Amino acid sequence: MKFVRPTKLVDTMKFVHPVIFGLAFVITSSIHVAQACGASSPEAELDALRLDTVAEEDHIQALQSAEDYLQAGITHFHAKQYDLAEDAFRASLQMACRDHKIDTEISALTNLGNVLTRLGRLLEAERQFHHAIKLAQGSGKWRLEASALYNLGILYKERQEPKRAERIYRRALAALERLKAHEAPQLKTATLNNLGNLLRERGEFHRAERILRESLQLSEAYGDQEGAKIAASNLAKLYRDDYGLNGETGLAYRRSISPAKQTSRRPSSRTF
Repeated sequence: MKFVRPTKLVDTMKFVHPVIFGLAFVITSSIHVAQACGASSPEAELDALRLDTVAEEDHIQALQSAEDYLQAGITHFHAKQYDLAEDAFRASLQMACRDHKIDTEISALTNLGNVLTRLGRLLEAERQFHHAIKLAQGSGKWRLEASALYNLGILYKERQEPKRAERIYRRALAALERLKAHEAPQLKTATLNNLGNLLRERGEFHRAERILRESLQLSEAYGDQEGAKIAASNLAKLYRDDYGLNGETGLAYRRSISPAKQTSRRPSSRTF
């Protein structure tokens, strides 16, 4: 799931007591919604009671819907305010479940998993991703399924479980194959990049080269400059360090990659 740019929310002066609204909604509905939607953790109700903090921090915003809370969570996430992001995503999840907004529910689960990963609560994060994957599969939301799988693969990579990460990345690619080529090219290139880099680190250089070249070609075809830089950087490292191609042969390989792209040292993991 590619994070969308947060939309400008409505000034609270146009509403009456938005802080009271947000807190009152959570207190009255958290138990029923958690039971109906399958709460992701036993602490969900206590976490929900802290949502007034989100509203207080966002006092210039009126959070009225699941989408509003989702966008607020994304804003906090990018500001590295992970506790506030967690609260906002939990509120979004509860509202989306109550209102039967399946896309927003899956997005909130995946975003919540990302926040919990950043907070080091990997087991909780894993549960959110699996829940998102199950919902996406059941409703035919292939892009959202691939996004949740992509992020779960990153989690397994961080947990030093490369074989599980590889399986998950391949499942994400399989889900993306159900989409038209132009629907999620950046997510596909990011998944290929992560898979290729994973294989390179495991010493499977030829498989890694094939996948990274596919990622580079796809990135260039769709104008994904960041994805192209990451793939080219990983390929250059493969040729230089892993193949040991430092002479004329190495130069010939590296000439197939734009010099500007080779200078990139950006991390291989992107957030969707």
